Parts: sequence; C-alpha cells; structure tokens
Amino acid sequence: MNGAARAAVACLLAGVAARAAVLDSISVSDFVSAKGYVKYLQLTGLPSLHGPWQLFGLVHNRFDVTLLPNGPFSLTAGMRNRLLYGDVSAGGGDAVLQTSGASGFFGLQRVLSSGQSYRIVTELDRLYLQFASDKFQFRAGRHRVNWGMNLVWNPNDLFNASSYLDFDYEEKQGTDGALVSWYPSVTSQVTAVYAAGDSLAAMGGAALGRWNLWGYDMQVLCGIVKGDGCAGLGWSGQIGGAAFRGELTYFRPVLDKAGRRESVAASVSGDYTFPHNVYVQAGALYNSAGSDKKHDDYSAMPSDGPLAKHLSPAAATLFLECADQITPLFRIDAFAMVNPIDGSGVAGPTATFSITDNIDMDLICQGFFGEANTAFGGYGTIAAIRGKWSF
Repeated sequence: MNGAARAAVACLLAGVAARAAVLDSISVSDFVSAKGYVKYLQLTGLPSLHGPWQLFGLVHNRFDVTLLPNGPFSLTAGMRNRLLYGDVSAGGGDAVLQTSGASGFFGLQRVLSSGQSYRIVTELDRLYLQFASDKFQFRAGRHRVNWGMNLVWNPNDLFNASSYLDFDYEEKQGTDGALVSWYPSVTSQVTAVYAAGDSLAAMGGAALGRWNLWGYDMQVLCGIVKGDGCAGLGWSGQIGGAAFRGELTYFRPVLDKAGRRESVAASVSGDYTFPHNVYVQAGALYNSAGSDKKHDDYSAMPSDGPLAKHLSPAAATLFLECADQITPLFRIDAFAMVNPIDGSGVAGPTATFSITDNIDMDLICQGFFGEANTAFGGYGTIAAIRGKWSF
C-alpha cells in the first residue's frame, strides 16, 4: 500500500471521528451509533508447572462507530487499542494475542511503541461503507465475511475462519475487499465477495448461494481464495429439537502449485439445551491435509491456501462442550478438543460472572495434554482472568 493510499485511509478515519464528534455535540443520536469496551486480561502461560512461567498483561480498548445518515448508506469504523506487557520478548505474547506485523491488505495495524517488556498496538479492524435495501447489500472496505454454519470449525468460512481457542477476540478478523448480496426472498441469498491482495495468489473471489429446503438452511459456494480453488456445501437445521449442522469444502491448488496439495475439510456438529439451561454440544472435524500419524513433525505441516483448509493439524478432531447457566449472573462452561489418533488434546473450563449490566469477569483455563510430537502436546497450560466494562 503506497503512501497516498495510507494517507487517504487516515483521512477517512479522521473524518469518521470528526463527524461523530460533531453529531454528538449537537445531540443527533439518531444518526450515530457508538459502542465499545475496555478489557483487562492477566494471562499466565505455564509450559510446565515447575518450569519458567510466562506472564502477560493486556489492556484492551475497543470503539465502534456507525454513521447512519438518512437513506440506505452507512459508514462503520471499528478500532482496537492494546497495551501488552510482560514476557512479550519471549514471543508468546504475539502467538496468543496477535500483536505483530500489519494486518490485511491495507495494513491498518501499527505498533506505536515497543520495548523488551511491552508493546502498544492500534488497529482498525472494521472500516467499511455499506449500502442496504430490502433486496440488496453492498459493502466495501474492511469487514467480516462469515460463511460458517458450525459453531467450532468452519470449512465453509473461506475468508475469515478463526480458531476456537482464540478466546479474547470476539469480533474476529475482517477482510479487505468488497461484498455484494442479493436477497430474492426472505429465505434465500446470493453473495459474491472479492478480497484484495498484493498478488494474484493472495487475492480471493468467491460466491455463495443460500436457501431453505425441507426446513434446513442450505448453502453452496465456490471460488478461488489464496491460490486454491474451493467448492463446498453446508447445512443447518434440527433433529428432534437438537440443532444439526455440517460443512464440507474441497480445496485444490490452482496457482503456484509447487509443494501444495488438494484436500477436503468437513465438520459436523449437534447441540441441545436441556431443561434448567444445561447446554451440550458435540462435533467432529475431518481434515485430509492433517496428520494421521501417532507422532509427526507438526512444525513442518503445510499452511497454504485459506485458513479454512487448516483448522486442525490432525486428520481427525473431536469436540465436546457442556455449559450451565447456574444463575442469571453466573455461567460455567467446559470443553474438550481431542485428537483420537494420538490421544492429545486441550480442555478447560470458563466461569463468567456478570457483576453489573455492563461489567463482566471471566476465569479461563486451557490445558494442553499429549506426548511430544503430537497435535496438541507440549504447549502446557494457559490460565487467565479477564474483566470487561462495556459502554
């Protein structure tokens, strides 16, 4: 991205902020929607109980503003600012909290200041113009494209797939590009997406069709994303009161084929809420690009194509979650993700306390287990306490 383009983006952001300030000063709240939060996270990484611990602190502020003038157009900007301190020089901070380098085609992330034990990072992860009517929607800029049907693994999510284990980024990454959707009826949709890139192999373009059939939401998709031709299908419905979802995508390299291979990723899941608010979810993922060996060199596993192609390093992964809303203000959630081939996995509980209407506290733990050179072995345990004030 050249200097002129960066300056244009900066001017656009300044315009958003200035417009929001002016509208707020004259109390025209109908034209401005604003929200945000401030979070504090204290995270401890324990490679082993008796070895050296890694300590991270994170102060995280987010602010989202949408300008809603009369008519079908709107402009949305979302910024997050983070202060990370602790053992950032060890590299773990970047791995867990994603604070290194520029993000996306437009590079709207900046490390404002850094040292041996701290880093200050700011990022615009949403910045888009939208046109919306009864039948059409158009977006251009940085926005999230979510094509997933499942709740844990999304092989259909060609542009913005994410990891279930990334617990501190609810909004998830966005895509720099354009989207256009047509809604022929209340139960059908046709969408096309273009994702910008520095090269032909880094770009992406795909289309999705969605409709309701036999009480199920069905979808099919195809396109070329990050050098891979992709074709997939997904569904979401119910069986006996329990949700039943599935996704399957076929990936085939079509650009820069050297060292790359075709693969299939498929996930299926079901979830059910019992009386007294007890929630259970179970799912499975098959990834033909993953390892089917008892021991393997996972550091050398391929990472070509979109992230949806590499949702797990293992060929098979199972998932189970159980949650209980014990009181209106207290919820406990526990999950386990296991590779049945090598016996490794990750499991942990989360306890959420609603202190007031806009203040929450979470206690989070993720414990990895397994032998050396297995899919989840060797990562130790992550424990965190997080407070969040929303406004």
